[in-house]
Amino acid sequence: MQIHLAIDRPRPGVPVRSYSGWLEVTGWAAAAQPISAIEVRVPDGAWQRAIYGQPRPDVAKAHPRLAHSGRSGFRAFVPLGGQADVRRLEVRAVAGTSSKEVDVAVTSEVRRIDLAGYRGKPLLEEPCPWCNNAGALRRTDQGHGPFLVVGCETCDFSFAGPWPAAADLVQVYEIEYWANAPSGPDVLCASADTEFIAAWFTKFGNGGKRVLEVGCGQGTLLYGLRQGGFEVTGQDLAQNAARTLERVHGVPIWRQPLSLLPDHRWDCIVTRHVIEHSVTPRADLRWMRDHLNPGGVLALLTPNWRSLAAELLGTSWEWFVPPVHVGYFSARSLAFLQEAAGLEICALTTREGDGAPFIESVQTHLDYEGPRLTESVRRRCEALIADATNAATPGPWLRAAAAPDYLGQEIVAVFKA
Repeated sequence: MQIHLAIDRPRPGVPVRSYSGWLEVTGWAAAAQPISAIEVRVPDGAWQRAIYGQPRPDVAKAHPRLAHSGRSGFRAFVPLGGQADVRRLEVRAVAGTSSKEVDVAVTSEVRRIDLAGYRGKPLLEEPCPWCNNAGALRRTDQGHGPFLVVGCETCDFSFAGPWPAAADLVQVYEIEYWANAPSGPDVLCASADTEFIAAWFTKFGNGGKRVLEVGCGQGTLLYGLRQGGFEVTGQDLAQNAARTLERVHGVPIWRQPLSLLPDHRWDCIVTRHVIEHSVTPRADLRWMRDHLNPGGVLALLTPNWRSLAAELLGTSWEWFVPPVHVGYFSARSLAFLQEAAGLEICALTTREGDGAPFIESVQTHLDYEGPRLTESVRRRCEALIADATNAATPGPWLRAAAAPDYLGQEIVAVFKA
């Protein structure tokens, strides 16, 4: 049986990152039978099992007959063991009784990023980055490579630490967002979220039309809101963010941290899938609150750490990607803002968002991690798949999964100043 195995990073011309001596390796693997193992190592080092099941629509299009081709992405962190300069990696994949091994030459630029602190006690001694409560952080059993998940007992905020410096995250965004995005950085169309977001502004806003999008990316939401009569401005750390929108329509795009923006006020501020990237989420939220006009609205969308998908898939959940995503929020942690930041909650719900289809992700996870899952998690995964496959109408597992506070992989929170 042929196993298709490809490496995205490291590869020539694409920088690869090393976090305090852990090299990040990404790629995809697929075969006629489900992949059951992907491992990476430096020569003579210990094999490191990769996380598998990340969405790969490009692979699904090219190889539609292969098992889980649309969820065939993998990611591994490989300890370099003190090696200053690694030139070769070994990668192997297993499907059924077949396996494939490849040698990967490391010829691309290795960007070394230091992490603040390192796994354990110093991390736990810090106050919670969200509620600022000291002594409330606890270790969890989740982590990947050098990153450990720590949770706050007070506000239910979780984060993957230790964190890189904010300046190092800027170069991560420059590579990931948007130069290597499937559609590229130069996009001029309306986001599918345009009407969804505009409706919240109309329902709860002060009637004003001045909008700031924090983390505007390619500018598709700004483009759609502008078409709907809003006066829009964007902010992003990536220097190539929304450049076509700026060049063609003259929309102001500020490409620097929030703390360096002009002291303007807006009627509406929206931030979608951005707060989870921040190493200073509390300060960022307060900045947004303080730059709303009276009666202004803040719409915040972020992955739901307490969703059923996050619970069952664990580190394989597509939105668990430290250190790109460092903060992980729940409805409880966002509700905490009502008292902590003086913001009135207008709406707090969840939706599926644009995450990978849940049942397909569960099946991929079960095929890859099945023997390593606890019996409880394995049974729940099997029940969900059986429910989705066999029932003419949604059974108990899917009805529970559809509960707005539980399954939706994305939280939507709307606050009023």
